[in-house]
Amino acid sequence: MCRVIEGQRYPAGRSGVDPAADHAEHVRSDCDLVAGNGNHRHDVRQVRSATLCETQLRSAGGQVDNKDIFGFHAHDNRFGAQRATRPKRRFTMSVSRLAKIVMVLGLSAFAFMVTFNNITDYNSNFEFVKHVLSMDTTFPGNKGMYRAITSPTLWTLGYWGIILGEGLTCVLLLIGAIEMLRALRRPPQEFDASKRFVIAGATLGFLVWFFGFMVVGGEWFLMWQSGTWNGQTAAFQFYMSMLAVLLFVNQPERA
Repeated sequence: MCRVIEGQRYPAGRSGVDPAADHAEHVRSDCDLVAGNGNHRHDVRQVRSATLCETQLRSAGGQVDNKDIFGFHAHDNRFGAQRATRPKRRFTMSVSRLAKIVMVLGLSAFAFMVTFNNITDYNSNFEFVKHVLSMDTTFPGNKGMYRAITSPTLWTLGYWGIILGEGLTCVLLLIGAIEMLRALRRPPQEFDASKRFVIAGATLGFLVWFFGFMVVGGEWFLMWQSGTWNGQTAAFQFYMSMLAVLLFVNQPERA
């Protein structure tokens, strides 16, 4: 920086030399030290130093020409203008983002196929629900038989509740994948915001296969005791897949 203190006087050093002019010459020399030989890359500190030197040189009574300091006029604001008009950064496709979208589409396709099979092969899958709710293949004489449901109407309501949950999971995941695809080249904050439907869909799927099949079916209706109508292993695979994709997709994006 320039070594100029307001009110400081330098000695004339030789007769006939104006102290004010000598002061200005010292300021100019210090500014030349700041400028260097001009071959180095300019940065913000150099531009600020050059601007300060010009101000001090004027206050010292020296003359300031229009030569560039580090490629900039000291009184010019072109550096700030260039920074303000810098084009918006364009984000390229990320392999991680594509992987997340593909995995979400895979979950959506799975939920669609399960829903489709439950509707088109209604009776086969209805039998599963009926036997689980009626608990007719659990251990004989177990103390949990009071929980059994023997009403066909409630069997039907339970079955359609499962189908509705699976279908809604498919729709939410599909919408989420489309939203993420639209935000593929957008900044990280916008891509993160596009995941909301995926989070909702994966959470719903987790509830269907974990809470519905493991908690309600497996423990309340003692499905684990049945050697024939036991869907816990398949349900485990389903909700663990949902959970794994949910954790991966929910990782924050990097710039």
